[in-house]
Amino acid sequence: MKNVCSFISQDPKEYLRHKKIKTASNYPGIDSILRYGKKKNEDIINEINKVLKEGKHQNISKACDYLASLFPDVNVLRRTKIYEYSQMFYPDDFNEKRLLTHYDERIWEESDKYSVDYISEKLAKLKSINNAVSELCFDNSNAFLKWLDEYVSFLIQEGFEHHLNRKTAPVLPNQNGIFCAKDNLFLDAGDIGKELKDISSELGCDFRKELLDASLYFNSSLQYQIIN
Repeated sequence: MKNVCSFISQDPKEYLRHKKIKTASNYPGIDSILRYGKKKNEDIINEINKVLKEGKHQNISKACDYLASLFPDVNVLRRTKIYEYSQMFYPDDFNEKRLLTHYDERIWEESDKYSVDYISEKLAKLKSINNAVSELCFDNSNAFLKWLDEYVSFLIQEGFEHHLNRKTAPVLPNQNGIFCAKDNLFLDAGDIGKELKDISSELGCDFRKELLDASLYFNSSLQYQIIN
């Protein structure tokens, strides 16, 4: 945590006394001027979150990447998922997991918002299923759509569902394989035949561009998001 704080604020090592320095409490006869105030883990967490929330420091990305690589000594699925997604899109920045000695979920209160932003924005820049399969080295479109269904479920379950409706960074594919925002898509009721879709497209009315890819809408939570 001290390392992260040093990226975006004052390095705690500059104001924390060295552990080997004895305080007045160890030597009753020494004047009380040698007594020190205490800085706790929560103080550093609060400082990090404060700077991240302000969003002005030039090293925010570096700090968030470092935080995303920190793992507690207990299994926390959210930490694993964010690291894996980050590593997929930014492999050069995520090649080492670091053990966190003092676990507090507030450590990632602000940084997770940035991390998911970075992931979704990089995904959106690919613009289509075909580009994603190629750039992310999936075997085929089905493999990518299976991964995307998992990622979308993660966004919904962890409270990041607003990423599904970002007009400037869309991540949901329509039936032409082009990424769109949620509000620009409908669920396919399943009763429109391929032939009708083909004919409509020939006549200049391409319904596929308005329909969510059929591989995704079976996810019940995503259905709720699209309908509402």
